[in-house]
Amino acid sequence: MITNWWDSFLEKDLRFQVVIAFSVILLIVSIALFIIVLRLRARKSRADRKASELIDQIEPIILSLIYEEEDEVDWDHEIVNLRNILTFSMYEFHSYARLSDYLIQLHKQLEGDSAKKIERIYRDLEMPPMTLKLLKDGKWHHKVKAISALSEFRIKNYLFEVIQYMDHPQRLVRDEAQFGAIVLGGKRATGSIVKLNYEMSKWQQLRLIEQCAQLDDEIKSDVLSWMNSQNESLIELALRMCIRMGWYEAIENIPRFISHKREEIRLLSVEAIGELGSADLISELLHRFEVESRKVQIRTLMAIGELDADGRASDFLRGQIMYADYEVALAAAHALYETTSDDEMREFSARLEEDRVVLIEQVLYGAV
Repeated sequence: MITNWWDSFLEKDLRFQVVIAFSVILLIVSIALFIIVLRLRARKSRADRKASELIDQIEPIILSLIYEEEDEVDWDHEIVNLRNILTFSMYEFHSYARLSDYLIQLHKQLEGDSAKKIERIYRDLEMPPMTLKLLKDGKWHHKVKAISALSEFRIKNYLFEVIQYMDHPQRLVRDEAQFGAIVLGGKRATGSIVKLNYEMSKWQQLRLIEQCAQLDDEIKSDVLSWMNSQNESLIELALRMCIRMGWYEAIENIPRFISHKREEIRLLSVEAIGELGSADLISELLHRFEVESRKVQIRTLMAIGELDADGRASDFLRGQIMYADYEVALAAAHALYETTSDDEMREFSARLEEDRVVLIEQVLYGAV
């Protein structure tokens, strides 16, 4: 029967044979992939089940170490019990990762002595060496988990290893390493940031600023050195940091960025001048005003409002209110309000076209 079918198949048109052969191959491949997926899911389910069973087994011991008084629990004995359990259960990454995630979650939820006990458990279970091995040998997402754990538990003796990943090609790895290095090393880590080549996202910059701000003036010299980096995102980071910390010493380096090719740097430099500069810099802001983007123009007008205490730019601001587009004119009206009284604003409003009067009214109404 099979021979007859095969002979019949060979007698068919070549195109028919190709279609049938392709369909059969596709069916075989689909079945093979289906079997592979089922096996992978089964393997993952077994690993997850083992990891969950591990947590269920050790959780009572860990919670007793955290919450019971030290004289009510034999710390060393319970740690030995935990090690015995883990010796047989933590040969898979899933088990290690679940335990690490569990301890991290507890650590983030607790404070004071309870948090310190979790850190002690993490060390006594010899988790740091396992984490370091994962950092060195694991895939990129394993490296992220490892760095996160080292920084969460303040394993400062691994600072050098974490610093090595601050410029890693994988963004999530380098982001976590940059943050973790500052957590672990403080000023010892900020000196390495100037060497970074990869761009840093705005979100990452804001994240680092929050951590760096805790170091205060200790890292000022390092931050100022970032302004000389070829990595433009580091210039952004330095400007944001100077604005956040109110470092007036930085102002002598900032005006050169007003004409930078990158708009975000121009925006930040104008904002920094408004926050840290003096009225003497208004002329530099006005010099580039006409060639700037609308966003930079609006930021420039905001800076002028901060700096122009004696009203030297009042005529310029009035001109913008009269002739600029709505958003720019409104920003100019806000800036003018910072340097003049309500009566002067109303007097100027009386000389404006009706569609411009509404700008002054909006500023006055909003200021009341």
